[in-house]
Order: sequence, then C-alpha cells, then structure tokens
Amino acid sequence: MLNLSIQELSGNNVEGVLALRNPWPSIARSVFGDHQRYLDTYMRPYPGVFYTGDGAARDEHGYIWIKGRVDGERSVALAFTSVPTSHPHHRCHQCLRPSPINGGN
Repeated sequence: MLNLSIQELSGNNVEGVLALRNPWPSIARSVFGDHQRYLDTYMRPYPGVFYTGDGAARDEHGYIWIKGRVDGERSVALAFTSVPTSHPHHRCHQCLRPSPINGGN
C-alpha cells in the first residue's frame, strides 16, 4: 500500500492505495487499441508499481481489505464466500462472487 506521496505504508492500521510491485502471469498488459491509456491509468500514477485503482486498509492483524475504487471508475464489488469442499486437506474454499452492495447479484 502507498500513500498519496508514493511512500510505502508499513505496519498495521494504515490506509492507502493498493499498488503491486511484482507482476503475475494474468496481469493486464494493455488496453485493446489504446496502449497509451493503459500506461497512463495503471503504470504512471505511481512509477515502478502497477496501480490497481483501489483503496485498501491493513487491519490490526495485517490483513489487507480492499475498500473500493479511488480512481472514479465504477466496478461491480466482489465479496468472498466460503464454499464447502470434499478435498481432505481443505475445509472450504474462498470464492469471489458479485456483491449486491455495489450492483452485483
């Protein structure tokens, strides 16, 4: 998490914007037909990191909570749901589902 001065926030009980230093295989690499928009939206606001557009908080236990969009884009919120499983090493999976709070069903 970063503050508006592009400084990493350490410790617990902090709020800032969610930015990612390390990519993963399915990270967006461009916007179809408008690569400049991709760079301006996700790579330039916070140089050196991928800016998600989400605000986040780290609670007293070190868990990160995504609090919602901070860039003016509207998106459907997702909520975690526990789903029972028959796998012997897992009691349940955490699944994302649309949240009715922000337009999901």
